[in-house]
Amino acid sequence: MKPAGAVLLQLGVHGSFDLRRLKLAEFRSAHLEIGLQVLQPAGLHELAEGKVDLLIARGLGHHPGHRCDRLNEGSGLGDWLIAPEGSADCPEIVSFREWLRVVQAESPLANHRPRLVG
Repeated sequence: MKPAGAVLLQLGVHGSFDLRRLKLAEFRSAHLEIGLQVLQPAGLHELAEGKVDLLIARGLGHHPGHRCDRLNEGSGLGDWLIAPEGSADCPEIVSFREWLRVVQAESPLANHRPRLVG
């Protein structure tokens, strides 16, 4: 479902990621020129095969040939926005990366998962 005259951006997301954190409806409303599709679950193989344009993956964030931007603060494992170096600076990917930074800044508590006690 690509809007007329829009660029299609295909986002892959790991299976345990809470999509509500991304506020995708608001992104789509603010960026009518970008048609956004989400594939979940998705991993590095979907990115390597070209099934998705960028990926939110959980891990250490180092993948040769890819730009990796951490979505949450801290060290060790985390969620990363991963895009091939050749397309990481395309306008639609830059727009989505900036959107994620704004969303993370507005709701820093959304980055913390509740801990189970007992």
